[in-house]
Amino acid sequence: MQRIGVWGVLVLALIFGTGQEVQSKQKMLKIGYVNIDSVLARSTQFKVGAEQLADLNKKYEAQLQSMDQAFAQKQKDYENKRMLLSDDRRQEMEQELAKLQQDGMQFVQEKQQELAQRDAEIKTPIFRKIREILDRVGKADKFDLILQQAVYVGADFLMT
Repeated sequence: MQRIGVWGVLVLALIFGTGQEVQSKQKMLKIGYVNIDSVLARSTQFKVGAEQLADLNKKYEAQLQSMDQAFAQKQKDYENKRMLLSDDRRQEMEQELAKLQQDGMQFVQEKQQELAQRDAEIKTPIFRKIREILDRVGKADKFDLILQQAVYVGADFLMT
């Protein structure tokens, strides 16, 4: 419950600082703005998840670099010995090189998917909490509209 309280304070501070009323033909519109990037930057849960994701990415980059070095060494060996090899052995080494290259591409694809999935696992509960808080604040304070990103803001419109 304390985490939602902290989130609530962050989101409320962002909304109350930007709540504006706009005259419409029928009624006054109460519009709020929330800066999701600012909320995420202040979120410990997001920071920890981002660090874990960065560490995992470094680990995968190191593994890929090792795979690249092994491929480069094998390719160098092949180039140096190519003229001396029998046709069968040359073809075998070419197939090994092709397999190593294919394995490297598959590794990259799998790890990119894994990182994207992990990123979603980190962000989804955070965005869910933000949404719940925005719904609660929007109803409690009778906002007509809460925006995440402003496309255009007039000069006379105060948005802090």
